[in-house]
Amino acid sequence: MQRELSKKITKRFKVTKFFNNTIIEDKLSIIKEKNYKVFVNGNKLTSVNLLPFNEIEYIYGFLFTHSLIDSLEDVVSCRICDKSNFHIYLRNNKTYSFSNVLVLSEFMEKKYLKKEDMAPVNSNISVNPLQMLNMYKKINSSVQIFPLVEGIHKCALYKSEDKFIIFEDISIFSAIDKLVGHGLINNLNNDGIFYTTDKITDEIITKCLLAKFPIVATSAFVTTMAVDLAVKFNITLAQLVDNNTFLILEDKVKRITNVF
Repeated sequence: MQRELSKKITKRFKVTKFFNNTIIEDKLSIIKEKNYKVFVNGNKLTSVNLLPFNEIEYIYGFLFTHSLIDSLEDVVSCRICDKSNFHIYLRNNKTYSFSNVLVLSEFMEKKYLKKEDMAPVNSNISVNPLQMLNMYKKINSSVQIFPLVEGIHKCALYKSEDKFIIFEDISIFSAIDKLVGHGLINNLNNDGIFYTTDKITDEIITKCLLAKFPIVATSAFVTTMAVDLAVKFNITLAQLVDNNTFLILEDKVKRITNVF
């Protein structure tokens, strides 16, 4: 299984390695990056570069987090043609003529998506510190792609020790879209801990807000704009999560309890 996955997502290249005052000829697995064109209702919307894995999950998540769809019912058909072109037909007549939609900030600047129109995240979820630490251990011991090749971002939705999903990609934004798309396709409730290995920015919080993730955690850092947005929209935010510790930032809804 791992060998088949490795062939799909990596390619071997010859390398010259300098190590310990010695030059060694070797081979190295490099992660594959593939360009996809996205067409909506017959018009080209943008181009994206992805790890060629879980593409359908990605495109549904992309459509949702860019406010092109609200549910699967908005999609008439979605397919990949010629192995590299997404062709999506939607029930509405929205058309967008811009290209290179890579991050949500560009989308918002064009007034297609406004933060002030978003609703706060309402959730009664409560987790204790041990659950947060167990989440970190479980996710990091269960990833599939990272052990094969480094330089990959991962994110997960964790509900319990035996109920979680993980997605990985070259870009953290693409990994999140794959996670969101998977939930959309399978009609999953997002009431759990969203976890990523990347820093949490304003754009990532915006995606989490659209997906209604109540708790957002990272093993890296958060930015000031991420904290401000999380507080405004009732998202519990944690940084520097590892095996032993984590920091909770400005948590007005108190979803992480003080009870072990």
